[in-house]
Amino acid sequence: MSERSPRKPGEMRRREILSAARELFCEYGFDQVGMEDVAKKVGISKAAIYFYYKSKLELFIAMIKSSLDQLVSDLKADLKDESKKGIKNRLDAVLHSLSRYVPLISSMRRLFETGGIPVVPARHMTLFTKRITPSIEEVKEVLASVFFSAQKTGEVRKNLTPQTLANVFLGLASSLAGIETGFATVREIFLKGILVEEAG
Repeated sequence: MSERSPRKPGEMRRREILSAARELFCEYGFDQVGMEDVAKKVGISKAAIYFYYKSKLELFIAMIKSSLDQLVSDLKADLKDESKKGIKNRLDAVLHSLSRYVPLISSMRRLFETGGIPVVPARHMTLFTKRITPSIEEVKEVLASVFFSAQKTGEVRKNLTPQTLANVFLGLASSLAGIETGFATVREIFLKGILVEEAG
């Protein structure tokens, strides 16, 4: 019989569950983790998990949303650093924040497709998208503010909207997360482009 964790205040227990879920989902993926796995890691019964989260999808969504909210806080904190002046330093700060969430980003990517086949039914994906989109939009808003500031100082051309730049940057970073030199490639493409410089 496994040892059970002592009773704790609801919010503390909820944080423990989310922490365990994040570790398991990020390591094994949505489809390979069961509620009993999370319960075992926390040291509580499976029934106790269902007291807080009615389904595995609800738990996964709560974990992703909590992590994205923390990412927004981390981004804002990193960008407040007075030493992070200029678009190069500010994008480095953004990539540094994102690097701490690579397992989370990879887990989200795997949820949408594994070997070309959706992991969860379309109706569940619709719920996931509805609940998570506001948090993703917050991340994009922070990124858009970086590009907007750079346009005001003349570092970035103004024929592309900050929102477009933020969408492309986040999409590229997300697709390369977890790949060696992935974020370095994002930085290189955004700051230097892909065309060979013509000789003067």
